[in-house]
Amino acid sequence: MSDKRVDPATGEAVTYNELVTTYKKTYKRREIEEYWEACKPARAKKSKAAPAKESKPSAKAKSKPDPKAKAKDGKKDEKAKPKAKAAPTKPETKTDDKVRTGKDGGASALAKLRSFSGCVLAEYVWLDADGVTRSKTMTMTARPLKVTDLKVWNYDGSSTGQADGHNSEVLLKPRAIFNDPFRGYPNVMVLADAWNAWDDQPAKNNTRAPCAEIMDMYRSLDPWFGIEQEYTLMKPGKVGLKPTVPLGFNADGSEPAPQGPYYTGAGFNVAIGRPVADEHYKLCMEAGVKISGINAEVMPGQWEFQIGPCRGIEMGDHLTMARYIMLRVTEKHDCVCSFEPKPAKGDWNGAGCHTNFSVTPMRVAGGYDTIIKVCEAFGKVAKEHIAEYGEDNDKRLTGKHETCDINTFKYGVANRGASIRIPREAEKSGRGYMEDRRPGANCDPYRVTKIIMKTTGECLSAETIEAGGKTHTAFVFIKPHANNEKVQTLVKEKLTSEGLTIKSEGTIKSTVIDKKKLIDTHYGAIAAKAVTMKPKDLTVQEKSQEEFEKQFGVKWSKVMEDGLVFNAMDGAKKLGITADELGKKYDALKKGEGIIKFGGGFYCGKVDDIYVINGFYMNMRSKFTAPGTSIYYYEVEWPVEKMPWADFRGKLLGPTDPASAPEGSLRQQIYSKWSDLGLKAQPDTGDNGVHASASPFEALAERCNWLRASISKDAFGKGLLASGIPLPILTKEWFNDPQVDFEGGKKSLFDLLEDLDAAACLKKCKEIVRLEGGSGEFAFKEANLQLLLAGASCPDGGGVVEGLDELLAQVGGESGAAVSARFLPSTDLRLDPAFTWITRISIVLAGLFPNLMEHLDFLGLDMLLMAFGKDLPLSRRPARRSGPSAMTSPGLASPRSPRSPRSPSPRAPPEVKPLFSASSDHRCLSRAAADAGGEACDERQLLLIKTRVASHRLSQCKAKLGSCAARLDHLQRQKRPRRQDLLEASRLLLEVVFLLTEADRERRGRGDRSDARTRTPSPRRPCSPHFGTPELASSAERVAGRRTCR
Repeated sequence: MSDKRVDPATGEAVTYNELVTTYKKTYKRREIEEYWEACKPARAKKSKAAPAKESKPSAKAKSKPDPKAKAKDGKKDEKAKPKAKAAPTKPETKTDDKVRTGKDGGASALAKLRSFSGCVLAEYVWLDADGVTRSKTMTMTARPLKVTDLKVWNYDGSSTGQADGHNSEVLLKPRAIFNDPFRGYPNVMVLADAWNAWDDQPAKNNTRAPCAEIMDMYRSLDPWFGIEQEYTLMKPGKVGLKPTVPLGFNADGSEPAPQGPYYTGAGFNVAIGRPVADEHYKLCMEAGVKISGINAEVMPGQWEFQIGPCRGIEMGDHLTMARYIMLRVTEKHDCVCSFEPKPAKGDWNGAGCHTNFSVTPMRVAGGYDTIIKVCEAFGKVAKEHIAEYGEDNDKRLTGKHETCDINTFKYGVANRGASIRIPREAEKSGRGYMEDRRPGANCDPYRVTKIIMKTTGECLSAETIEAGGKTHTAFVFIKPHANNEKVQTLVKEKLTSEGLTIKSEGTIKSTVIDKKKLIDTHYGAIAAKAVTMKPKDLTVQEKSQEEFEKQFGVKWSKVMEDGLVFNAMDGAKKLGITADELGKKYDALKKGEGIIKFGGGFYCGKVDDIYVINGFYMNMRSKFTAPGTSIYYYEVEWPVEKMPWADFRGKLLGPTDPASAPEGSLRQQIYSKWSDLGLKAQPDTGDNGVHASASPFEALAERCNWLRASISKDAFGKGLLASGIPLPILTKEWFNDPQVDFEGGKKSLFDLLEDLDAAACLKKCKEIVRLEGGSGEFAFKEANLQLLLAGASCPDGGGVVEGLDELLAQVGGESGAAVSARFLPSTDLRLDPAFTWITRISIVLAGLFPNLMEHLDFLGLDMLLMAFGKDLPLSRRPARRSGPSAMTSPGLASPRSPRSPRSPSPRAPPEVKPLFSASSDHRCLSRAAADAGGEACDERQLLLIKTRVASHRLSQCKAKLGSCAARLDHLQRQKRPRRQDLLEASRLLLEVVFLLTEADRERRGRGDRSDARTRTPSPRRPCSPHFGTPELASSAERVAGRRTCR
């Protein structure tokens, strides 16, 4: 970096390397880089001789202008002055250029600045518990260009009604950036929403978060909004109280002339408050708010501004910022802005927030019918809408003053006395928008737009789902071994003769198939079962197991126990043959004799003396990617009533084995006429001529893979999205044929949907996604996590063990007693009720978080066991002994305690791998116990040592339990909890456990405390526990340090 910048600390211009040389011994390189970014570019210094140099080019004519120059020296000076005066326009531009843009450097960057003169002010604006805008301003090192450039700030939520005083921190998450029209460029205003700092949930009255979810759900409808915000300017009353007299009312308190001349009027005593309205309009434009107009309203002092058109969530953002700007404007006009629905009693109009709305189906030709359908849907949920349209709205919606009665719903064209007004132009042109006239001026725009979009989305989704179930679209292709002109002609004639419409057709060459990995994606589940998955990981349904026993004369469970089932890769190794040789043997098997189908893409065949899963895949890929080969595809479509999907596969296409295909089916014709069609060999189960989709869902997945079809533009795809299945779930999970929980067990998604018609397929998909809760590796079971905390405030768990046993049965099928017996071999450890409760909590959590059962130390159990001085054998792997202190039994052993505190159990537990370092933490606890009593303490004494350390936590019991409950509730609602969230939940659970143990000690009596005080261990700090994560290690180190040092 050769350019120079001014070091604020010294005021000198330096290069980056010079800056590094100066500060490298004081600051880290990252800090120096941030400091360099905050430095201003150095100005180029002009030399004093510069004017003389500029006159040198005229040296050739020096003899001519010399006298004139002397005579006109004054004039030349006069000409130079205007240029100097014009120069200030350049510094203004340079000042703008000097403003850094991008991400804020934060406090570390500010601390290194010589002054904050080049910084930017950002005013954060949000809604409090009552829906009133609040704001606070911060200094930033750069002007943000996007929301991610801004930091998450915080404020005292107890002062805004959004938190309690003992836990008051609320976060401000930036959502939109506006120019600051009050302070000017480069300062900004930031629209933010509030989130609880303790559980990262939307704070009280954060209505933006649920609104954003609805807008995201129905994003494909592209909703547009336009809101007409009416407001009334009022005369100031007492500080802190609502004003009662409108600005346009007489000074003596009497009412002005009846309404009539004030609407869109002009003149003194008519357009009352125009300076406020005009200034607000101007400032909104400067801020970047989408304000589209203003006008005076019916009552004196009453005005309206229009915001929009806005798309989706930005409607609420822009109206909220416009309201805030209005409040700022009235600060200097000696008036108050009121958004009350009925600011003045009597024969005066109220103030509304008419909401104009449309979605894409309304704006296209024929959209008027959609408008009518949505209006009808609004009428069915009129009460639910009124509840979201603002407080005291009943005072305004009386049936008078251009309103419809609050208990009545009606819609009409150009009817301002209706609940919903449809513009005359919409009726005339057959498309347009609708106006909901019910929201009051004080309504929350997020709540209004949310329920409008929700009702509209549900109304149109029903149509979309219905439309998606009316048509079948399938993907059919001729396999490489049969791809020639004769077969293409046969397939096309068969499809068209059955009444199917061919939407598209064409060739896909092997080079494209190989390059884009189309066949790998197509056979993704098949390939996984053949290569990566082991037989024990596969789910074979009971019905398939019965068919297996009938066909092979042996139970599936028996061959699994005997180790006779292999995937294709392992099967080839077992037989000592190559993958191609296995493929040839597998292809020779006949369905019903040597091979059985368990499900879609799931086959088991008997090769020699073993059973091989999907052995055909090993040479399948090479058939599609061999040079010179190709497939020929057809994208076909037909009405559902024309042919059920089961007949399309069973009668038109034919079963997998062409030899058993019905007469006239495609596979039967290719099988019987293979020689006449020019095939090299007769088709078999693997090479059966033609492939076709097994269900409408599988057809969509195949068309997206092979033809790059768009889900959002496909009728069936729209139906899936309208059924509430997120697009990422479809493309990243469901298209890969995952195992899903349905009807009491895990089943293949493709198998569940096989041969279903489109409508039934959509219905079942909706049921599956509802039961799966969004699917995903970390999908939660339907269990109430709050039950886990119900007994934490009771001395012994408050009988919550029974409830935990019920949860254990749900998540793992085991009772708490069975879990204790399996994980706690030593019966004496199960005597303590608190520890039993702790164990149950940890096991339940492990069940709720799949794939974590083998890592319960991740949930903090290792620290708990260290506190009890015990080793929990969760792993069945042999223990790694580390000297004489290695643990091989639940008893505590150490070099300084030659005898165990109690004799080992008669039934020795299996060797296990300790969850923590036996050579450090156990030795420390043992040393502390020995110092306390001269010998190794028993479990009871260790418990006393531990509980004394946790005694100071009693004062924070309620707060910790509340935080833990909130965190677990948050995790339960998440589809994919982050590792950080799991760690936080583990830490909070750990603190709850400490509180519970302390409560258990208190229950047993205070006499133990005095005994513990007389046996104080020496102040020795143990080695840090080994927990594998910095968060748990840090917490464990603090606890361990307090345990031995106090």
